[in-house]
Amino acid sequence: MLDFVDEKENSFEWIISVSMLTEGWDVKNVFQIVPWEDRAFNSKLLIAQVLGRGLRIPPEYSTPQPSVIVFNHDSWSKNIKSLVNEVLEIETKIISTVKFEGDRNKYNFSVKNLLYDKEEKEVNTESKQLNYKKSWNQGIKLKSQILSSKKETEYENLLTGKNTNIKYDIKLRTKTVDEVLDKIYHEFRLRDWETEILGLGDEVYSKDNLPPREKLKEIIKNSMQNAGIEGDILIEENANKIFTAFSTLFRSRSKTVINSIKSTDFIEVNTNDIRDETRGILSFRTDSMLFYSDRYKDEISNEEQREIIEKFLEDDNLPRKACNEINFFDFKTPLNLVISTRDPEYKFIKNILQIIKMLRK
Repeated sequence: MLDFVDEKENSFEWIISVSMLTEGWDVKNVFQIVPWEDRAFNSKLLIAQVLGRGLRIPPEYSTPQPSVIVFNHDSWSKNIKSLVNEVLEIETKIISTVKFEGDRNKYNFSVKNLLYDKEEKEVNTESKQLNYKKSWNQGIKLKSQILSSKKETEYENLLTGKNTNIKYDIKLRTKTVDEVLDKIYHEFRLRDWETEILGLGDEVYSKDNLPPREKLKEIIKNSMQNAGIEGDILIEENANKIFTAFSTLFRSRSKTVINSIKSTDFIEVNTNDIRDETRGILSFRTDSMLFYSDRYKDEISNEEQREIIEKFLEDDNLPRKACNEINFFDFKTPLNLVISTRDPEYKFIKNILQIIKMLRK
């Protein structure tokens, strides 16, 4: 399907990312993107790839101006808002680097980096009889369910900042009781039985004596009755709970996987190879802090960067912790600037500087 999604006659208009977005998003027909997990959208590079989709407009769609809709889950959209703003804002950036000539070069050092391989070992564990007496007597705990849900989605125009709310009546995914039973029995047939099952009535079931379908259906119906669910329809969440309750029956063998780490070799890493760190001005209004020496102008060879930092330091609207001037003789780092993120890093650097001051005295 993905091989042909770029063709003009293709009718697909949606792409759902299961875990990660890649660079293969330059398609002409897709204008709606759904990142399925927050890690698919929690870096500036990935955000730029998605929003950059809006810059590649097919000529046929240029009038009226089309829009790309990116759906974010409400539980984590607030966490990436600042990243989105930083990507969209054509803003100045502060660059921390070791790539300059000066007294600070003497603080470069090397460390040994340990290389290692991860090995997985299977360890046999003793098979135990499975007892489903509790499930037989009390049922499986299900949640009360509705088959459709009214939702309201808020759309924000990233160009104008205007918000629009649209209401939807969403039908939830469902399965019938028979479909759940079919899946359970499909696993029964595939499973290499290694133990016996107790508690499903008076019988003891095994590979040669499978539990009858009616027994399992009775457990499911009792569970539905306890949750106030009528009929034979289960929402997907409840269907998965039932299947999970029987999942121990489907284990092909009683083994545990243990991870072990095996060291191989050392490589030497030098701080003069540290990559430049770039941070947008906007981030210093939220969770970033800048540490600089009182001679920072002598350590920034780029005239544009000097002007950026001068204006940054003159901004009275920044949080107090955003700017931290350090005595040149206490600023013992190969970096011309140090950028920290959030309180733990900030407190760590402040404590190190306090120790340096004490040693100098």
